[in-house]
Amino acid sequence: MSVTLKWTLKIEGKGFTTMTQVTLHIAQNDHDGERSGTSINWSAINETNFVDAFANMAIMQARIDALTLGTVAERTVTFRTRVSNAAATSPNAQRETKWLVVYEDITQEITSGVPNLGYGKLFTLEIPCADLSLLRTNSDEIDYSNAAYTAFKTAFETHARSPYGGSVRIRVVRHVGRNV
Repeated sequence: MSVTLKWTLKIEGKGFTTMTQVTLHIAQNDHDGERSGTSINWSAINETNFVDAFANMAIMQARIDALTLGTVAERTVTFRTRVSNAAATSPNAQRETKWLVVYEDITQEITSGVPNLGYGKLFTLEIPCADLSLLRTNSDEIDYSNAAYTAFKTAFETHARSPYGGSVRIRVVRHVGRNV
């Protein structure tokens, strides 16, 4: 089973309202190992009740678990904030024009003596509306010396993790076109 908790915080400013939703997802495995989940909309979360909110989510998980025979597999909390409804000003900002970021898991062990099954594996993500002025001359790759790229690289390698939980290193960023 899976539980999704949602919260909404309205922030007024610049002519629009920013909505933030929080979703708690509790997934359970059945007897055959198949996964299913439950989603729940949650009450407002802010900096003063953040710790209590997560404690209450754990309590909700236990309450749901007591109603089921499945095995709790994971609890996921997702925050989503609408920043703007405005269209991009550049006509070249097209969702089909993307940066393809290829990165690898560089963590050999998750904990001491426990191997990381993702170590050395490559993963990808796509960033839409690529700014093609950042391309390296006569190449489909980004200019790796560009300040916008180096700032992204630093942030990504500091905070992003592979699907296996390991630290990551960017291998290549190239322009691709995608039909969506």
